[in-house]
Amino acid sequence: MSRQRVIDVHEKLPVAQALPLSLQHLFAMFGATVLVPFLTGLNPAVALLTSGIGTLLYIFLTKGQIPGYLGSSFAFIAPIIAVSKAEGPGAALFGAFVSGIVYIIVAAIVSKFGVRWLDRLLPPVAVMGGISILLFGIIASAGLRMLVESGIDYSNKRNLILSSVIMVVGVGGMVLHLGQISIESMALATFVGIVLNLSCRI
Repeated sequence: MSRQRVIDVHEKLPVAQALPLSLQHLFAMFGATVLVPFLTGLNPAVALLTSGIGTLLYIFLTKGQIPGYLGSSFAFIAPIIAVSKAEGPGAALFGAFVSGIVYIIVAAIVSKFGVRWLDRLLPPVAVMGGISILLFGIIASAGLRMLVESGIDYSNKRNLILSSVIMVVGVGGMVLHLGQISIESMALATFVGIVLNLSCRI
């Protein structure tokens, strides 16, 4: 069995490998950035605008040394929904703004004193484990609700086959350690789904 390749943060890939990874990142981040405001009742256009401005500012401040996209954070889904129901969307937006200020303060402290104090205060394993479980529950319940409300008939053979093939391609590509295909499995699954949806008359 071949080892799955790990791309180092300082590694620059050739265009032939970077392009499909970029497309995969585009699909994932666009979906995530739109999904969060959709679930929380906020405006997706505002999320896309602010994430674009934030990303450009981030790239400028890091001088392009750390490529990344600043999209919607799934960690804010539950708080925004709770605050929006209790106090309205304006209060939720103000809370998100204050969270940004807290991020800036923490970043300034980390820049001056390092991250050891933060690792002791919030151990990465404990924090990420708890957040992962919380996000799984939120996203799974939201997905089921969207499935019920969408009106898509999954007893229909065509819909069932399409969704099954997309899932098999995406998950299978990741777990089978197929080299570059494993890294780009989500982009491949998206492409396969689009092609099948446009071409197949099941």
